[in-house]
Amino acid sequence: EISRRHNRVEALAFGAKLLSRVTACIEAEDPRLVRASLAVLRNFAVVEEVRDEIAMLSDVAQNCISVVRKHIATPAVCEQGFGLFANLTMRKSPIAAKLNEGEQGIVAVGLLVIRQHKSRPDVMRSVVHTLRNAATQDDAICQEVRDSDAFEEVRAMVRLHEAEARWRAPVDIARQFLREFRADEGMEKKAQYNAF
Repeated sequence: EISRRHNRVEALAFGAKLLSRVTACIEAEDPRLVRASLAVLRNFAVVEEVRDEIAMLSDVAQNCISVVRKHIATPAVCEQGFGLFANLTMRKSPIAAKLNEGEQGIVAVGLLVIRQHKSRPDVMRSVVHTLRNAATQDDAICQEVRDSDAFEEVRAMVRLHEAEARWRAPVDIARQFLREFRADEGMEKKAQYNAF
């Protein structure tokens, strides 16, 4: 809970050496401990210095991708993991490129998570947000997303859940993602006019 206070993140992560302790807990077998560790890292990743340490100066982010892949059946782990990746990829193209290196980068794992947790708005919001951030940061990721069935999966989610209130945030992010990459054919909302 205390990791949510942005003004204390650096003191906790570096001063109290919580970053290394939380990083060690990621390798645990218990999905609850993994989810909690990812949640703390997600909160830490809003501060640029900590974000750089997690993603560029160490293998913590790469390990988190492997952990999410390992615990892919647990929605809470996937949601926290991709929430972390969304925070990491927010304005930093080198981080997005690094997170997508290798066979099991964020796009490949994101597609697996989308297929497995289509019915979970919290998971879908985090994954779509991460894919959008990463694809806008790196041309290779953008091409990989275009070559995959990611846009089809996202369009299907919008069609299926656009009228449901609990799906509002994932649908809004999905629409923005599709619109930014001109993949929203047939998904555009009609203009709404006020009745005078």
